[in-house]
Amino acid sequence: MAGVDTAADVQGYLQEHDVGYAVGIDDAGRIWNAYAVREPPVVAVVGRGGRLIRGSPGGVDAPTLRAVLDELVTLPAD
Repeated sequence: MAGVDTAADVQGYLQEHDVGYAVGIDDAGRIWNAYAVREPPVVAVVGRGGRLIRGSPGGVDAPTLRAVLDELVTLPAD
């Protein structure tokens, strides 16, 4: 896949930007295909069983993401 970063590129970015959350590399593009991602960046909130709860194409700043997560935490369970 064109435009895919190498593991070394990702590791360098994570260290440089002090990223404190889990990050995975989707070498085969299975996750991209499962969630119909067209291009990065994308922020996806995935629930139990892999269900997509919310998705946002493009970058999302921390306050916006926090507001979405706070809203989801207060919703009644399915």
